Amino acid sequence: MLSFFFKKSKNKEPFQIFNSLSVKSFGALLAFLVQIILTNNLGAEKFGIYILAITWMIVIGTFLSSFLHLPIIRIVSDYIIKKKYQFIRGFKQKLNIYICISSSLSIIAIYLFLYIFFKSNYLSYEYFNIFIYSPPIIILICFININKSFLFAVSRSAEGMFSELVLRPAIMIFLILVFIFSYELIYPNPKNIILMITISYFISMIFSFLILGIFYKNLYIKKKSKFEENSWIKISTPFIFVSIGDLMISRTDVLILGVFVNSKDIAIYFTSMLLVSIISMITNSIDGVLAPKFAEYFSKKNYKQTQLYFNKKIIIINLITIPISLIIIFFGSEILSIFGKDFSEGKSILIILVISQIFHSIIGPVGMLLGIYNQQYNLAKITIFCGLIYLTTLITLIPIYGAEGAAIARLITFMIFSTSQAYIVWKKIGIMTSILAPIINFTKK
Repeated sequence: MLSFFFKKSKNKEPFQIFNSLSVKSFGALLAFLVQIILTNNLGAEKFGIYILAITWMIVIGTFLSSFLHLPIIRIVSDYIIKKKYQFIRGFKQKLNIYICISSSLSIIAIYLFLYIFFKSNYLSYEYFNIFIYSPPIIILICFININKSFLFAVSRSAEGMFSELVLRPAIMIFLILVFIFSYELIYPNPKNIILMITISYFISMIFSFLILGIFYKNLYIKKKSKFEENSWIKISTPFIFVSIGDLMISRTDVLILGVFVNSKDIAIYFTSMLLVSIISMITNSIDGVLAPKFAEYFSKKNYKQTQLYFNKKIIIINLITIPISLIIIFFGSEILSIFGKDFSEGKSILIILVISQIFHSIIGPVGMLLGIYNQQYNLAKITIFCGLIYLTTLITLIPIYGAEGAAIARLITFMIFSTSQAYIVWKKIGIMTSILAPIINFTKK
């Protein structure tokens, strides 16, 4: 099934989408297996503590690297079209230096805060004992994300996602099973799970470099690299604010739940989010294939073709995501119960989260269009604004409604977020988005 990874022939787009969906689907299956094993062995409360620690590290690692995803696709795609390979090599070298410095400083800062909070009795020994093993994950996440973005730029989204989505959970399953069958030696607990996830991230990072070397051999040729720091910074800087807003929208729910609710509720909410990720998995898989094509159209200033291309792909996205969404809604309790008897309580949370994701799918990949089509400043403004709305609604609703309040806050924010982006895409770029775009454009003919 995975033999396509090392094919260097130019894949047709449907095959690329199939490849991406295959990786995402297989990765989702492995992620579910990991979740089922962990929840049934740790229980909801201990699993909630583990999720809280990992979420903090993912937030920091994602903040340091995710804002570079669209700039990398845009810059590298342009260099490939112009055959400026020495600039690609220089760009990657500078990014490697940035990741090493920024992640190292973040890890040092985290250990300093942990020491201060523990000495001041603000952090219990149980939480401290788990959090102390987590920070090294940050640098591993950063390099995996950067390597993935470079592979996306050459339409190798499946290969880019393989390290994180398939290899890492596969390694986790292997390590967890080893720990479980070695029960007399090591009991599976959150601290040991953190150590295992660190090992899995490390191996995945190494593999991502190997994959990158296959499709970017010129990155490792000992020739003089060239640099365009000013243009790189100009394009990338607005995406820092986009990343901040994205993190507020995608990760702060778990962190704020950690303040107001118990670890059991955190575990139920996170598991519901995992199920909803099936829908976002599909949209992200297709988006990964679309991004280089949109970047190509932007380089050629071909907006008419962009609209036609969008019209075709938005139909494909929703034909796949809506039926899956309905299945999750109707059989939510049964699916959640697989993770343990406590998790079936999250059906209402799951339904609200699915509705928010359906709305996002109906609007389409508008954020990607804004990022690629030189609207990064508007994207940053919208993302920060919606991030603040999300934080406000989370802080308001969680103390009253608990985990359901977090789900409602997400629904409200997604509706505002997607609609605002769609409006800017139409006003600034002239491209009509959402599932209605193909119908409206057809009636105009």
